[in-house]
Amino acid sequence: MNLENLRELHYILEPYNNVCPRECYLCEEPETAMLLPNEEKLIHEYADKINNFIKHEDGFYYLNTKTDCSFFSIKNNKNECIIYSDRPVDCRIFPFYPEFNLKNNSYSLLRSEMHCPISNENLSDMENDVKKVLDIINRSVPKSWKEAYNRLNRECLSYSCKLGKCNHSTKAVCF
Repeated sequence: MNLENLRELHYILEPYNNVCPRECYLCEEPETAMLLPNEEKLIHEYADKINNFIKHEDGFYYLNTKTDCSFFSIKNNKNECIIYSDRPVDCRIFPFYPEFNLKNNSYSLLRSEMHCPISNENLSDMENDVKKVLDIINRSVPKSWKEAYNRLNRECLSYSCKLGKCNHSTKAVCF
């Protein structure tokens, strides 16, 4: 995926840049976000943290948040993501996430209800824009990236269940 496509995805999701409540700290919890191809170049100014906290696996980049997210900070008694305006698309679309169907080149849009305080709100506008973003991603990334993304989400769901944070109440919206 080229940088122009990535900037387009950020532009589509721009209306939701302030959707996360500032008092929320749930993104800090142990999970992993996957970067789109070339997305690490958009957060290059945080290179010192990228070199220390993003692991390279299967040729793709993952934010290593099996421990606390390296971009999460508590400043002046407020929780914040220090790269919030530049955060990865995988973080931007939460509480939504895709499950890619590799056989027919489609995806299912899932909505997590496990962690996110906004997940019970009416997010229909955001859902529609996330679908636009996922349409672009589905056309633009290699099959191997989609396979790795599906595997990562299965691992994270399994990990959340082990921690007792899984209620299996995800709502699937299929396309």
